[in-house]
Amino acid sequence: MTISVLLSSCSVMNKSTNAAFFESQAQIEPVKAEIIVDDSKKINGKSKSVYLLGIIRISGDNKFADGVFRSYNPLDKVAPVSSAAAFKAIKSSGADVIVNPQYEVKQSNFILWQTVEAEVTGMKGMYKLK
Repeated sequence: MTISVLLSSCSVMNKSTNAAFFESQAQIEPVKAEIIVDDSKKINGKSKSVYLLGIIRISGDNKFADGVFRSYNPLDKVAPVSSAAAFKAIKSSGADVIVNPQYEVKQSNFILWQTVEAEVTGMKGMYKLK
């Protein structure tokens, strides 16, 4: 047995080549757009989440608006609920952006659970390319 272990071996093969140098060049023109604001009526969205023991989310929305209340704190409960409210406001109104958003957040703490509610109101904004 020891002779077979001593006589056997493993091998590694490494194959490499020289690659040709390639440098890409591109010119990117900035997007020129303006925001058309419809101030005749306000848009709004609401969201609510329930957390068991204040940590584990047991109910709430699963769609969020990008770039709204980005939080790197995994225990932050206000940011995702506010982001979900913004998503609902944009989706239901057909807006591209909420102009002058105003958030109202309510947190209720109970012994075994916590609820977080957020409502956003603002004006409908639409992008118009120039």
